[in-house]
Amino acid sequence: MYFLLNAAEIPKEAEGSIRLLGGSGSHEGLVEMYLLRKWTIVCRYDLDMSVAEVVCQQLGYSGAVAAPRGSYFNVETQRRPYGVYNIQCSGYEVNITYCEKDFSYRCSQNFAGVICSPAC
Repeated sequence: MYFLLNAAEIPKEAEGSIRLLGGSGSHEGLVEMYLLRKWTIVCRYDLDMSVAEVVCQQLGYSGAVAAPRGSYFNVETQRRPYGVYNIQCSGYEVNITYCEKDFSYRCSQNFAGVICSPAC
């Protein structure tokens, strides 16, 4: 039996996917997370190296070097109204979706960035 799917029903991104924007390479940048069918900014509130480790490992890097403020990276953020904040990870999670988190309507220009170890 075969089922035909409308192209709009096929997800283009997996829930909980991570991407980095505005860095000098793919190993660094402002952190965005794909949630509820849209890319959302990750707020910096309480972001620590444990969260940065999970982000970098989820992207296939060996670990995190730093967790600078998102303003460190030159990225336009005014069109990203929703945010994920208060992320709490132990550092051993394989995906950021396993970390505790909250959602906010605004990050107040306090965005999270990471720099991952470029060696995989």
